[in-house]
Amino acid sequence: MINININSPYNKLLDKILAYLAIVQKIHLQTYKLSYQS
Repeated sequence: MINININSPYNKLLDKILAYLAIVQKIHLQTYKLSYQS
């Protein structure tokens, strides 16, 4: 098991990437719903 340092810049970058992907997923879901309704 690899021990990950929470304060490492790599881990912060990973958090930003995951947050970005979550936002992108929400946008895709909303546009899908809108296109499905029309």
